[in-house]
Order: sequence, then C-alpha cells, then structure tokens
Amino acid sequence: MVSARSTPDVPGGGEALPRLLAPDHLARAEAVYQDLVTVRFGFEARLGHVLAYLRTYASPSIAGLLAHTGHVQHAPEKRATDTGLFVYELFVAGLDSPTGDQVVRRLAAMHSRWRIADDDYTWVLGTFAVLGTRVIERCARRRLTDDERQATVDWWREFGTRMGVVDVPATYAEFADAFDDYERRRLRRTEEGQALLAASWPALVAGLPAPARPLARQLVGVLTDEPARSALGLPRPDPATRAAVTTALRARALLQRGRGTGLGFTPGAPIGPYRDGYTLDDLGVGDDHRHPMAR
Repeated sequence: MVSARSTPDVPGGGEALPRLLAPDHLARAEAVYQDLVTVRFGFEARLGHVLAYLRTYASPSIAGLLAHTGHVQHAPEKRATDTGLFVYELFVAGLDSPTGDQVVRRLAAMHSRWRIADDDYTWVLGTFAVLGTRVIERCARRRLTDDERQATVDWWREFGTRMGVVDVPATYAEFADAFDDYERRRLRRTEEGQALLAASWPALVAGLPAPARPLARQLVGVLTDEPARSALGLPRPDPATRAAVTTALRARALLQRGRGTGLGFTPGAPIGPYRDGYTLDDLGVGDDHRHPMAR
C-alpha cells in the first residue's frame, strides 16, 4: 500500500538545505564529476541515465509507487524528459547555484509526500553513482580513476543529503556493496514494473544518444545485468548479440579516443514535449502528485 511519507521534512524557500561536504571539498568533487559527465563521457553518461531510469522498474516498492502516481503510464514522455532535465540542469549549473538549489527543492517537495525508505532512496542514488560508473567503464575507452570514482560518489552523497537521505555510503566500494546487496534482496519482476516499462519504452529510446537508438533493445539487454534483467523481464542476450554490441561500443570508444563526447544539452532549449523550450517551473508534477487519469 502506498502511503504519505512522514520524513524527512522539506526545507522551506528561506531555509538552508542540509549539507554534507565542506564547500571546497564539494567544489573539487563537482569539478571532476562535471568534467566526466558533460565533457569526457557525455555519451556514456546519457546511456547510463537511461539505464538507471529503466532499472527503477525492477524494484517492487519503487515500481509500485510509480504505478500509483500514474505519471509514467499517462505522461511517459514528460516524465522521462523531466527526469533527465532535472539531472542535467544540476550537472551544468552545480549544486550550489541558484538553479541547483531550485532543482533540489523541487525534487524534495515532489518526493516528500510519499513514504520512501532510505534504502530505496540510496539504491536509486546508486543507479547513478554505481551503475553510471559501471556503464562508463564498460562503454568508454578506459576505467575511471579512484579519484574520479570518489568524486562521483561524493557528488551523489551531497545531492542525497540535500534531499534528506541519511547514511549514504561514503566510498565507491561501500556504495557498490550496498547497491548490489539491495539488488540481490529486493529486485523481482512485477506487473507494475512490466506496465511501466511498456509505457515508457518509446520515451526511453528517444532519450538514448542518437547512435544508440537503432540498437536500443540489444543494447539495454546487454548492458543490464542480473538480477535486474530478469526483474525487468528482458531476454538474456545470446552470445552473438552480446559480442556485436560489445564490439560496436569498443569501436566507438576507439574512434572517440582523445576527444570528449559532450553531453549535448542546452538548458531551456526545445526538447521532447517542450517544443518551444522550457523553464524549471515547467518540470515535475506541481502540487497534484498523482496524474488525473490515475485517480
């Protein structure tokens, strides 16, 4: 049963958001992470974000809440686009910017209505901090350094703290262990997850980098590991498909050697359902947390 969430409280417009890292620590981590996801590995980062979005349907508790709100089923393009835009706005502007503050407050307000366990929240953060790192390392030309991994974790720890999440793992190894443990214990296939996946698949494909769209199903199948693949109802890729996708990704990485791929994002520009561009006020669900057609 979905119920209203009692904690944490959402800071008001004049109240400071909770913080974790010292300003200079955050500035260093954010500079490294922004360079990774907006300059060096923009293609891989976008691909990872699509896979992270899809993966949430593999968690029964999260899929149940998403199905209850109705936004994925009844407005799949807007829901997927808004999620990506919130994240990219944060990446480009930074957490301490006015844009970053507005985005975090908006997201915190939208999520505060629901009772969401901290381990669910931490796992969702891990789909970016851990899964996102794994996708970059699998698809790009090199593994991330220890400093790059830690900067990634620190950025998402800070974001999670500002959202009111407590006890976010402090190191990449700890985060990866918590992420994998949650998946072993919690992921399974549900009717809600399957319905969400079917409703949002076209929008998910549209969110992939253009070169990846023709191979969307094969790519998602190869890059989604167990137990998430079975929980999402995705077929196990045969060896030929796995080899073809891996070869294509490696070839692309070789062609991009020495060049960044960029994020391909311009704040406010036309995208998806926003044919004339958008403002931050256009994103999200407003005061009505359930879609009208879900009531």
